[in-house]
Amino acid sequence: MFETYFYQAATIGLLALLTMAAISDFRRFIIPNWIPLSITVFYALFVTALGLTGQETPPWIAAIILAFVVTATSTVLFSLGQVGGGDVKLLGSVSLW
Repeated sequence: MFETYFYQAATIGLLALLTMAAISDFRRFIIPNWIPLSITVFYALFVTALGLTGQETPPWIAAIILAFVVTATSTVLFSLGQVGGGDVKLLGSVSLW
């Protein structure tokens, strides 16, 4: 029961942080560093909560590899001037999910 609250809190936290990132990016074209970091922490909470509830945990190693590939690809796009630095960080952290 307690683990289910962690699962729900992580999911709601992800949605709240993505909303804050969208509002901040719309208003100032800046995504604060703490938002992608918090999204990554909520993913760790999510994976831990799923393991504690007895449900099958998602393939978190594959998610980390995917996040690395997405971050590397978006870093190339940043160096070409196609995306911003905040977008690179946000894409990497969201790709974990």
